[in-house]
Amino acid sequence: MALSHRSSHYWLWFLVFGIIPVLATLRTGFGANAATYEAAWLVGAGLLGLVFGNKSIYDGRLAQPFDLIIGVIFTLAGIVGILGMFSVHTGSVSTYVSNAGLSLNGLYPLLYAFLGIKSLHHGLGKEK
Repeated sequence: MALSHRSSHYWLWFLVFGIIPVLATLRTGFGANAATYEAAWLVGAGLLGLVFGNKSIYDGRLAQPFDLIIGVIFTLAGIVGILGMFSVHTGSVSTYVSNAGLSLNGLYPLLYAFLGIKSLHHGLGKEK
């Protein structure tokens, strides 16, 4: 059984960008901090992408709306973080994104933008 492009995207998202940060968070202590919230976002989004894309759950019709919603969230978070890297004033949007648990420091905004754009690609395209 071959995986679709969408399924392999969410498997990689879940395993590489989700499980590994969760394990690192558990190793350092599972407290109420930015790394914990970020790991929860990444593992949760990857897992939900796998669940909603499953053909045995509502015939997989929840995949496209999920892709659009999660794609918009992560793309906007990535764009806000990238603009912040270039010292562009983003107003209260960056505060909202940070309070939601997504880090805007380091390379995370690039990761968010990539994952979000790929999810939008799946949500706007036709799945084979």
